[in-house]
Amino acid sequence: MSWLSFVLLCYKSTFILSQSPPLLLLVSFDGFRFDYPQLYGPLQHFSRLEEQGVHAHSMIPTFTTATFPNHYTLITGLYEEVHGLVSDQIYDSTTNSTFQISGNMTNQWWPFKTIWTINEQRPEGRSGVIGWPQNQIFVSKFEPYRKERSFKDSTDQMLNWFNDPEEPINFGAIYFPEPELTG
Repeated sequence: MSWLSFVLLCYKSTFILSQSPPLLLLVSFDGFRFDYPQLYGPLQHFSRLEEQGVHAHSMIPTFTTATFPNHYTLITGLYEEVHGLVSDQIYDSTTNSTFQISGNMTNQWWPFKTIWTINEQRPEGRSGVIGWPQNQIFVSKFEPYRKERSFKDSTDQMLNWFNDPEEPINFGAIYFPEPELTG
């Protein structure tokens, strides 16, 4: 048995013995390049996250670098050619309907299971989603995108959900429209 297999086995055993699901937080800063902390640093809090958590050395976006296709890929694990969202605006000639980033988005545009849906199907799985680019999300805790919501309010709400004494979430996804919104 290799060293890595042993470490993974110990991690899995610890998780099974703990009987509580691991915590995971997915944060999206729209338009934030992986190397911004190095280019515009020092960004003290990002450096701390990098040292104490995990980070990507780079990211290869899906083919079109639009918000919705990339975010749907992140939460489903599917490429655009499978999930069908190839732009922030799409016209479907078969149903004569339009998908728009600012419009009412029905479930016809979201047919695949997301990471939070799969988490909700697990015993003890509770998800919380704030501001994610998708209107109709059915999870334990959900707040739709609101342009006027501050970074602090969103962050505080997510932390409250993780620390809820009655029904804490074990998976959270939070979307921030910056730095894309201001350029």
